[in-house]
Amino acid sequence: LVAKHSQLSSKYLAVDGILLMELTGKNIDIFSAFGATTCGLDDLLTEAESSNDFRLLHDIHTCKMIVAYWRGDYMSARKFLHLAISCPGSNMPRILGIYRDFFGALLTLHLHRQLGDKTDERLKHAREMMYEKVEKWAENAPDVFDNKWLLLQAEYSFSMG
Repeated sequence: LVAKHSQLSSKYLAVDGILLMELTGKNIDIFSAFGATTCGLDDLLTEAESSNDFRLLHDIHTCKMIVAYWRGDYMSARKFLHLAISCPGSNMPRILGIYRDFFGALLTLHLHRQLGDKTDERLKHAREMMYEKVEKWAENAPDVFDNKWLLLQAEYSFSMG
Protein backbone atom coordinates (compact mmCIF):
# COMPACT_ATOMS: atom_id res chain seq x y z
CA LEU A 1 0.00 0.00 0.00
CA VAL A 2 2.65 2.51 1.07
CA ALA A 3 5.07 1.35 -1.66
CA LYS A 4 2.46 1.92 -4.38
CA HIS A 5 1.08 5.20 -2.98
CA SER A 6 2.58 7.99 -0.93
CA GLN A 7 2.44 7.76 2.86
CA LEU A 8 -0.25 10.46 2.94
CA SER A 9 -2.42 8.88 0.24
CA SER A 10 -2.11 5.53 1.97
CA LYS A 11 -3.71 7.00 5.08
CA TYR A 12 -6.80 8.01 3.11
CA LEU A 13 -6.93 4.57 1.50
CA ALA A 14 -6.65 3.00 4.96
CA VAL A 15 -9.70 4.97 6.16
CA ASP A 16 -11.65 3.74 3.11
CA GLY A 17 -10.50 0.20 3.80
CA ILE A 18 -11.57 0.39 7.43
CA LEU A 19 -15.00 1.62 6.39
CA LEU A 20 -15.36 -1.32 4.01
CA MET A 21 -14.17 -3.78 6.66
CA GLU A 22 -16.61 -2.41 9.23
CA LEU A 23 -19.56 -2.53 6.83
CA THR A 24 -18.81 -5.93 5.30
CA GLY A 25 -17.36 -7.75 8.32
CA LYS A 26 -14.28 -8.81 6.36
CA ASN A 27 -10.91 -8.42 8.03
CA ILE A 28 -8.01 -7.15 5.93
CA ASP A 29 -4.54 -6.33 7.24
CA ILE A 30 -4.26 -2.71 6.17
CA PHE A 31 -1.85 -1.42 8.77
CA SER A 32 1.14 -3.76 8.41
CA ALA A 33 2.31 -1.56 5.51
CA PHE A 34 2.69 1.38 7.91
CA GLY A 35 5.02 -0.44 10.28
CA ALA A 36 4.63 -0.26 14.02
CA THR A 37 3.66 3.42 14.12
CA THR A 38 0.09 3.00 12.86
CA CYS A 39 -2.06 0.16 14.14
CA GLY A 40 -5.62 1.41 13.68
CA LEU A 41 -8.05 4.23 13.09
CA ASP A 42 -7.27 5.85 16.45
CA ASP A 43 -3.58 6.04 15.50
CA LEU A 44 -4.54 7.73 12.22
CA LEU A 45 -6.75 10.12 14.19
CA THR A 46 -3.86 11.02 16.48
CA GLU A 47 -1.58 11.63 13.49
CA ALA A 48 -4.22 13.75 11.73
CA GLU A 49 -4.79 15.85 14.85
CA SER A 50 -1.08 16.41 15.46
CA SER A 51 -0.45 17.44 11.85
CA ASN A 52 -3.69 19.46 11.47
CA ASP A 53 -4.67 17.28 8.50
CA PHE A 54 -8.30 18.42 8.41
CA ARG A 55 -9.16 16.37 5.34
CA LEU A 56 -8.02 13.18 7.06
CA LEU A 57 -9.82 14.23 10.26
CA HIS A 58 -13.01 14.74 8.24
CA ASP A 59 -12.66 11.34 6.60
CA ILE A 60 -12.04 9.56 9.91
CA HIS A 61 -15.02 11.24 11.60
CA THR A 62 -17.22 10.49 8.58
CA CYS A 63 -16.12 6.85 8.64
CA LYS A 64 -16.92 6.63 12.35
CA MET A 65 -20.30 8.31 11.77
CA ILE A 66 -21.32 5.84 9.08
CA VAL A 67 -20.19 2.82 11.12
CA ALA A 68 -22.02 4.07 14.24
CA TYR A 69 -25.14 4.74 12.15
CA TRP A 70 -25.14 1.20 10.73
CA ARG A 71 -24.63 -0.24 14.20
CA GLY A 72 -27.67 1.69 15.44
CA ASP A 73 -25.60 3.87 17.79
CA TYR A 74 -27.27 7.11 16.70
CA MET A 75 -25.92 9.29 19.50
CA SER A 76 -22.31 8.37 18.67
CA ALA A 77 -23.08 8.86 14.98
CA ARG A 78 -24.42 12.33 15.83
CA LYS A 79 -21.20 13.18 17.68
CA PHE A 80 -19.04 12.09 14.72
CA LEU A 81 -21.28 13.98 12.28
CA HIS A 82 -20.74 17.18 14.27
CA LEU A 83 -16.98 16.56 14.30
CA ALA A 84 -16.92 15.90 10.55
CA ILE A 85 -18.91 18.98 9.54
CA SER A 86 -16.88 21.18 11.88
CA CYS A 87 -13.58 20.33 10.12
CA PRO A 88 -12.25 23.22 8.04
CA GLY A 89 -12.81 22.52 4.38
CA SER A 90 -15.47 19.90 5.05
CA ASN A 91 -17.69 21.41 2.35
CA MET A 92 -15.21 20.59 -0.40
CA PRO A 93 -16.85 18.16 -2.84
CA ARG A 94 -15.48 14.67 -2.23
CA ILE A 95 -16.90 11.15 -2.18
CA LEU A 96 -16.87 10.86 1.62
CA GLY A 97 -18.59 14.26 1.78
CA ILE A 98 -21.42 12.80 -0.29
CA TYR A 99 -21.67 9.83 2.08
CA ARG A 100 -21.53 12.18 5.07
CA ASP A 101 -24.36 14.34 3.75
CA PHE A 102 -26.62 11.46 2.70
CA PHE A 103 -26.18 9.37 5.86
CA GLY A 104 -26.08 12.54 7.96
CA ALA A 105 -29.48 13.57 6.60
CA LEU A 106 -30.87 10.10 7.37
CA LEU A 107 -29.35 10.25 10.84
CA THR A 108 -30.74 13.68 11.68
CA LEU A 109 -34.22 12.65 10.51
CA HIS A 110 -34.00 9.50 12.64
CA LEU A 111 -32.89 11.53 15.64
CA HIS A 112 -35.75 13.97 15.10
CA ARG A 113 -38.14 11.02 15.17
CA GLN A 114 -36.55 9.80 18.43
CA LEU A 115 -36.02 13.14 20.19
CA GLY A 116 -38.69 15.36 18.63
CA ASP A 117 -38.24 19.04 19.42
CA LYS A 118 -35.34 18.25 21.76
CA THR A 119 -33.06 18.17 18.68
CA ASP A 120 -30.53 20.97 19.00
CA GLU A 121 -30.40 23.87 16.54
CA ARG A 122 -27.06 22.78 15.06
CA LEU A 123 -28.59 19.44 14.14
CA LYS A 124 -31.67 21.10 12.62
CA HIS A 125 -29.48 23.39 10.52
CA ALA A 126 -27.26 20.47 9.44
CA ARG A 127 -30.34 18.44 8.47
CA GLU A 128 -31.70 21.25 6.30
CA MET A 129 -28.32 21.82 4.64
CA MET A 130 -27.74 18.13 3.87
CA TYR A 131 -31.34 17.60 2.72
CA GLU A 132 -31.03 20.51 0.27
CA LYS A 133 -27.71 19.19 -1.06
CA VAL A 134 -29.17 15.76 -1.84
CA GLU A 135 -32.13 17.45 -3.54
CA LYS A 136 -29.74 19.44 -5.78
CA TRP A 137 -27.73 16.33 -6.57
CA ALA A 138 -30.93 14.53 -7.61
CA GLU A 139 -31.84 17.42 -9.90
CA ASN A 140 -28.38 17.48 -11.52
CA ALA A 141 -27.64 13.74 -11.63
CA PRO A 142 -30.95 11.86 -11.32
CA ASP A 143 -29.52 8.52 -12.46
CA VAL A 144 -27.20 8.48 -9.46
CA PHE A 145 -29.13 10.37 -6.79
CA ASP A 146 -32.88 9.98 -7.44
CA ASN A 147 -33.12 6.83 -5.32
CA LYS A 148 -31.33 8.53 -2.42
CA TRP A 149 -33.54 11.60 -2.75
CA LEU A 150 -36.71 9.47 -2.74
CA LEU A 151 -35.51 7.66 0.38
CA LEU A 152 -34.81 10.97 2.12
CA GLN A 153 -38.21 12.35 1.11
CA ALA A 154 -39.93 9.27 2.52
CA GLU A 155 -37.93 9.46 5.74
CA TYR A 156 -38.63 13.20 5.97
CA SER A 157 -42.38 12.64 5.57
CA PHE A 158 -42.32 9.88 8.17
CA SER A 159 -40.17 11.80 10.65
CA MET A 160 -41.66 15.26 10.29
CA GLY A 161 -45.30 14.24 9.92
